[in-house]
Amino acid sequence: DCRIARSVNIAINCHKSGKDWKEAREALVKDSADLGWFQAPANIGFTVLALLYGEGDFGKTVCRAVNCGDDTDCTAATAGAILGIIGGRKSIPKKWLSPIGESIITACLNPFLLYPHTLGELTEKVTEAALHTIRTTACIHNSVFGLYNHKSPVSLQDAPTKISGEWLGQLRKTETAAKVWSIPPFALSFDLPYAQLVIDYIDGPELVSGEAKQVKVTIGHKQYIYGHTVSINWRLPDDWQITPDRNTSFYLSAHAPGECLFSIIPGKLDGGFSYIELEIRCAERQNQAIICVPFQKKGTVHYSEKKFDS
Repeated sequence: DCRIARSVNIAINCHKSGKDWKEAREALVKDSADLGWFQAPANIGFTVLALLYGEGDFGKTVCRAVNCGDDTDCTAATAGAILGIIGGRKSIPKKWLSPIGESIITACLNPFLLYPHTLGELTEKVTEAALHTIRTTACIHNSVFGLYNHKSPVSLQDAPTKISGEWLGQLRKTETAAKVWSIPPFALSFDLPYAQLVIDYIDGPELVSGEAKQVKVTIGHKQYIYGHTVSINWRLPDDWQITPDRNTSFYLSAHAPGECLFSIIPGKLDGGFSYIELEIRCAERQNQAIICVPFQKKGTVHYSEKKFDS
């Protein structure tokens, strides 16, 4: 039932049956057609395809991943990284290493952040973090179970994962854990300059065309900013309906957050995901804030449900 596992198996079966990589790519695209582009199942399938049809050759593997299209930077980087882990730096041909060099140049991070600027620095930081994790988890492990063990309790094994009741018990004992467990399971929080806005999907973000979906919007004041009116406007597609109204106002009280329960009836759902714009305006400010509220078509993503005792 897992879409990612399904894509992985498609790539493996195509390779085993002797189909060429283009046929395997088309099979993955067809299977994920209902999800749209830039989704995990197809792109993980492309990564597995590249590793299989690349036959251990670094350049061939990376090019296979890129030539599958879609989220090419991620698929190629993942496939290349896996080969690097397997074979080490010596397994990467010089013709690929030389043009890239040792520098890390990114447009994704604030240039004023202290991120690693070379591969050597990154490796040292990852190693340092891994050693810290082992030491920290070993300490927690010992204090809970009374065992003298310097190994991390997290490991990769072929056997099914077993989570003991004792280990689950420690997850609820700290103040931080209590705060995490109190958060609604299907809520998104948005940090606005003058308020904290929370979108609670109640029972999950899944939509079915023509069926009502309840969403609770909560706006609470931030620090000492209160006493203002905040209005929101759902920018819904023309064939979508909402009650009580697309436009709603909240008063930022110092004592309690503003809440409103909406019932949204979606129209036609194109692709696996819909991103609905929500416009927020504060009466005391000229500029507006616009956030995108994500929804997913029912059946797009499957996950097994693990229930914990409260």
